[in-house]
Amino acid sequence: MVATRRPRASHSSASSSSSGRGAATPATALLPLADLRHNASAPPSPFAAEAAWDPVNGSLVVGLRDVLPARRTVSLSFQVRNPRRGQDPAAARAGVEGLILPTAMATGAGNAAVLLVADLLERRLGQSEPAQGARNTLSLTLAARARIGE
Repeated sequence: MVATRRPRASHSSASSSSSGRGAATPATALLPLADLRHNASAPPSPFAAEAAWDPVNGSLVVGLRDVLPARRTVSLSFQVRNPRRGQDPAAARAGVEGLILPTAMATGAGNAAVLLVADLLERRLGQSEPAQGARNTLSLTLAARARIGE
């Protein structure tokens, strides 16, 4: 995520993912941002209502509509579309354009890891005996990228 000091519609060249993997959300997407206040008395988010997604660089450019005071914790959320193919989690970085270089940020673990997309890494079906009329044992081997079940 790259925050800019002024709201803008153009994309940033700064990258939030060093892995080159990311979401399948289109390049032209302006993503609505949800203001996640921790309590009702908290001031509104200083972020713009929408952010620009750049899938080539894997970056989300978020504009500021107000000052972000020092030591004030703010949270926001946004939705992207996962790619159709499975992938390992992406690295995530955050920074402020022209002020703070992008630095690594903590992400979820396990199935909550950022942009982990489930698929089958290994899938094999074998048999013990190909002869006509013979008793045959079929063996299925699977390995999933993400945890399956509860």
